[in-house]
Amino acid sequence: MEKSKAKYQGIIPAFYACYDKEGRVSAEKVEELTAHLVEKGVKGLYVGGSSGECIYQDVEERKLTLEHVMKAAAGKLTVIAKGARGRKSRVTACTQLLAYSELTISESRGWQYLSEGATIALFEGVRRDIVLLSLASYFAELTEA
Repeated sequence: MEKSKAKYQGIIPAFYACYDKEGRVSAEKVEELTAHLVEKGVKGLYVGGSSGECIYQDVEERKLTLEHVMKAAAGKLTVIAKGARGRKSRVTACTQLLAYSELTISESRGWQYLSEGATIALFEGVRRDIVLLSLASYFAELTEA
């Protein structure tokens, strides 16, 4: 199996955020649940999607949940974050395949995140030619390995 697809094999359940008695996302409980799932052998978590609760959470609640899942997972799981690169994101264009971009990575409380991005070139000629696009995609995938 290809390396890039191997991380998506196994049990990858939707993650349900944990709430305190006041109805706020509990960072502590999110980390406890994540650690429990790691211990039980899940291979990944799908955060912010498939459970349906995401549409009822605001951006801060989704961010808090994801941050504490990532902290507790500590590289032991594949974490899929629904909407992290959504169409409405201001950095979507500059993070797509075959985009030459200038990116600003910021750090806050030990977390790194993409805070800004500017697309320099999208290589329209390559994108319009199916053979060139196939080759470029293949070579981009090879660099992931």
